[in-house]
Amino acid sequence: MSRSISFILIIFGTVISFYTNTKGKEYTIFLILGICMLVIGLYRLSKGIPDKTTKHDEYKND
Repeated sequence: MSRSISFILIIFGTVISFYTNTKGKEYTIFLILGICMLVIGLYRLSKGIPDKTTKHDEYKND
């Protein structure tokens, strides 16, 4: 459920940002809102990715 919310935030943030840029008149508040949604979605998604462990780290922990 959490990943799907992150993907929805990323998609909506991207769509809102591109849509406001293609309009003749810029709506700054919608552009800021879209960018914030995109960043929050990316942050939530990257928070779930575990750190990369190397073979050196595995031997060091033993």
